[in-house]
Amino acid sequence: MPAPAAFPSTVTTQIETALELYGLRGARTWPLRQGFVRVFRVTHPARGEFCLRMYDLPAEDTGPSGAPPGRPSLGQLRAQLRWLSALARETDLPVPEPVPAGEDGALTSYVPFGEEPKAPGRHCVLLRWVPGRSKREELSQADLSALGSYVGGLHNHADRYAPPDPSALPRWDWGWPFEEAAPLWSEGGRHYSAEEMAVFEAAARRVRGDLRELGYGSDAFGPIHRDLHLGNVVFDGGRAGAIDFDKSGLGHYLLDLAVLLNVLRIRLPERFEGARRALLEGYERERPLPAGYRGHLMTFHAMRHVARVNRELRAMGSQNNRHRARGPHLLRDRLDWLRRHYLKD
Repeated sequence: MPAPAAFPSTVTTQIETALELYGLRGARTWPLRQGFVRVFRVTHPARGEFCLRMYDLPAEDTGPSGAPPGRPSLGQLRAQLRWLSALARETDLPVPEPVPAGEDGALTSYVPFGEEPKAPGRHCVLLRWVPGRSKREELSQADLSALGSYVGGLHNHADRYAPPDPSALPRWDWGWPFEEAAPLWSEGGRHYSAEEMAVFEAAARRVRGDLRELGYGSDAFGPIHRDLHLGNVVFDGGRAGAIDFDKSGLGHYLLDLAVLLNVLRIRLPERFEGARRALLEGYERERPLPAGYRGHLMTFHAMRHVARVNRELRAMGSQNNRHRARGPHLLRDRLDWLRRHYLKD
């Protein structure tokens, strides 16, 4: 492991202050990610390894409407941490377990930037480090089977978990890509013809019906990871684990599988059928797949494509994020996919 990085003095002070709140004075720290969430690996000689996450959020919870665009509210963050705590307490699944700050058991702490009363700060979360390493193309069939079993275990717990405040968690259902405020409906007409917009309207109707058919009972819908790409999966001694639950929320369990299967199709195109089979066989060791799951997986692929259109339209209309836009070809590709694969009959 390389030597700890040198941080600007203000950042160093914030890190030191946060770590003292958790009794980790003298720990070594490495940066893993910057942005509105700063992520650090923390090593303490006596207490082991942790992940420190520092969020740029308002000092007090103002609800979802008070959160900056694209960022969670403080209430959402705390609801996600409560689920992680329950997973760590009630299962043997490798998850980043939240470490309480202080004697009151709070799962978040707050570190101001300065001494001024109105100085902004960061909410901090300390998580136990999940051992293991990420894999990409070298994934074995045994790895994929273990990953399927892990996801099935997550969903088994979700099936019996009752969130204390379900409204605090984001919902990854029909409204995610198709809500009235989605950029597709306000900006789509600038890039698509009326006939093409009708394709999205038809997709919205079909997705709504598909999700109703799948149902919203706890056997099909509950807390999910939502972002199970291979960078968020680790393997250790034949076991799989997951990290980065920042997008976790309420959704259909099949959405987690749809995300993984899409990644495997891209990463392992020549091995995809075998990889898919190993993943789903591992999943079914833990819980059965719902009837008609193949068709419903297409539903979630369609939702993800439309959500990608919304993200692209949002970037194209933003001065700050326009450089991230991929342009009209992406909009065209997503429309063509809906026509060819989801609405073909």
